[in-house]
Amino acid sequence: MTKIIKSLTFVMAVAAATGGATYAMLTGAASITGITFSSASLNLLVDSDPNPDAFVWVSTFSYPGTFTNLKPGDTGSQIIDIKNTGTIDGKATLHFHITGGSDNGTAGPAGNLPENLRISAYFDPTDTSTFPSTPDQSWTLKEWDANPDQLPLGTGLLGPDKVGQVKLVWEISPSAGNEINNDSITFDSMFGLNSTF
Repeated sequence: MTKIIKSLTFVMAVAAATGGATYAMLTGAASITGITFSSASLNLLVDSDPNPDAFVWVSTFSYPGTFTNLKPGDTGSQIIDIKNTGTIDGKATLHFHITGGSDNGTAGPAGNLPENLRISAYFDPTDTSTFPSTPDQSWTLKEWDANPDQLPLGTGLLGPDKVGQVKLVWEISPSAGNEINNDSITFDSMFGLNSTF
């Protein structure tokens, strides 16, 4: 009788294993093709037209004028429109880089003007000229140039297909003296957008 029970147990085990193997062989498959992942984009353009009612969006342009006969205490300002043509929010940044100049009329290093020219930047991500009461960044041109990084502007984000404004206010130090006499400085401004993740 034990032999019969062992034989039946063996037959049932073989039947179960064969049935499981047969079941595993009867599976199907499906596939999905053409899956594409694409990253988000940040792209920044600047308005080259100083007219507040017109926009000429470009990635770079040369400033058409020159500031001359500057003296201690002189100030000025300009609002610059920037536009995010990318697909995600971006944090606006700014950097200035000295590209040339003269010291007392002699070409070469820019003399003492960079340490006596302060540029303050205010950011409005809503394009409504609603600027903060204190600047987002305020440095002498020498300090802007010495910092290799783009410095963040404000706390607001510039959304996709949105226009923001950067107000730049410059001042020649009222305490500057003869050390800036006949100096000149040429520099570039670089606006940027950084992702927020």
